[in-house]
Amino acid sequence: MDVVIEPADRLCVPHRKRLLPAYVVDDQGARELRIDYGDKAITFDDERFFAFGEQLIAAVSFTGAEALGWGPGYTWDELHPLLAALVAEGVLQRGEPGGDPRGSGVVASSVPPSVCPVPRAWSAAQCEAITRDLGDRAVEVGYLEAVVPAFRIAHPALDADDRQVGEANVFPARLRLDRPTEWRVCQYAGSRYRDDAPMNVTALRAMIKHWKPMMSAILAVRGELAARLGRGGGAWTIGELHILSSVVLALPAYQLLRGGGASPQVPLHPVLSSLFRITDGVRLTAYEMLFSIDRTRRADEPMTAAALFERAEQQGLLASPTGYAPGRAI
Repeated sequence: MDVVIEPADRLCVPHRKRLLPAYVVDDQGARELRIDYGDKAITFDDERFFAFGEQLIAAVSFTGAEALGWGPGYTWDELHPLLAALVAEGVLQRGEPGGDPRGSGVVASSVPPSVCPVPRAWSAAQCEAITRDLGDRAVEVGYLEAVVPAFRIAHPALDADDRQVGEANVFPARLRLDRPTEWRVCQYAGSRYRDDAPMNVTALRAMIKHWKPMMSAILAVRGELAARLGRGGGAWTIGELHILSSVVLALPAYQLLRGGGASPQVPLHPVLSSLFRITDGVRLTAYEMLFSIDRTRRADEPMTAAALFERAEQQGLLASPTGYAPGRAI
């Protein structure tokens, strides 16, 4: 059914904090205004409508008649199809913005119950039993990385806080344990703002608690990797960033498996588990940027934190299958 809007109708963006604007240059060198709203992307390639896009971001609510004055010589025949499309896509809604009935409090988990009866982790003692149970074929620990990448080995391991490194996204999922977890409506600006998927606040608090030693550990790993790569100063390239994040994720696995591992597993220090969670999203985004369909980046292309975050927002990479994971929440 076509959306019909009258000039006197009042419109608003339901969750304005989801709006993320950016001026970008397309492959032909033309300047565009891109506004991301959750998984929706609004692109203005006509400079006449840049003013409309800027006002759309700033206005709490407006009428169609008011929007006619946002730019040079807009007509209702021009604006009506644009406003109607934004309403149809849920970027705009009629009336004034209302409150979220969920508020900012605790919400239910979307994680299914665990099917793993006891804690299990990759070690020399357990590897063959786990792979036999999961895939009907025993794999000796020396071949573990043929089926589980190094940046996923630490996922099912427990830390000293009795929480798994992978939290609700443990891989393989059949090794996940149920742990008390506080899930809340996400209040961070951007695509995740008040999304239907909740945010893991329990793990987020642990990461904040260990933030300083985590950053010190990352600096130490970065310094050692830079020396081994023989790189000087300047921005890290996208390829180097992918290598760095993979090395950081492998650090907890090294701690677990050195000397053949142990059974029962020795709990990881929470700094290591939190370090893993904060870095996982960086590796995921860097990988996506290297092999994206719309634009495959060169491995030697310099990368900034702002560009990495922008890509994660645009591609919906801040979310995980179970909600907003701690490493993607800050």
